[in-house]
Amino acid sequence: MAQTSFIRAHKLSTSIPRRSRQRSSLRANPFSVVQSLFSDRSRREFRTLISDMNFEIKAGDRVGLLGQNGAGKTTLLRLIAGALVPSSGSLEVHGVTQKLLSISMGMEPEATGIENIYLLGYCTGLSGEEIKQLIPEIVQFAELEAVIQDPVHTYSSGMQLRLAFAVATAVKPEILLLDEWLSTGDRFFVQRSNERLLNHIDASEILVFASHSVSTLVKICTRGLVLKAGRIVFDGNIESAIAFYESDDYQTS
Repeated sequence: MAQTSFIRAHKLSTSIPRRSRQRSSLRANPFSVVQSLFSDRSRREFRTLISDMNFEIKAGDRVGLLGQNGAGKTTLLRLIAGALVPSSGSLEVHGVTQKLLSISMGMEPEATGIENIYLLGYCTGLSGEEIKQLIPEIVQFAELEAVIQDPVHTYSSGMQLRLAFAVATAVKPEILLLDEWLSTGDRFFVQRSNERLLNHIDASEILVFASHSVSTLVKICTRGLVLKAGRIVFDGNIESAIAFYESDDYQTS
């Protein structure tokens, strides 16, 4: 795989509208929600999620995102994935991106396992022919051969997660976005899924991994971005980033 991927942010910021403090019922005014969406933007209050970020991630980088809850880690992953758009500044993402943020999102309970493989595969950008070729390996890895033609609502939650994980990791990406470590199923499947995920990481050009597990970050990341209140307050090697995050300097930054 040619190393051509990169992620580049310049003064990257994003914000969302605050909920109105005026509590009028939808029943009393059924058009109030729609009206608020199209109201004059200058009159609306916004909450900043990401503020003035500047960074560049190149092929070969294994970047860990550190920060307390609400620091902006998942928001940044969603921006890179294209699920959110910047309010200002710029964000360039060059490379095929795969997000393992919520792997079971998008499953249809009434559809069969096979139908959900197609549904999840289309969501990741695969063609019908590509999905068809991957089905045998996906079903075998998920260990669902006996029930793959049954509706997904008849599966246990563990079976659903195994299917979603198998689809999500069927194709190696150039840029892998990971929000916490994924472990699904019993201890035997957890071992297999961990091995598969590590191979997935090794095959990717870029990893951006948000986690609260310092031990996991040290194992798989080489660089750390420390976030606080939507800002980057430290950027350096992963050991230094962890040391900063665990120090008083983080609290006063």
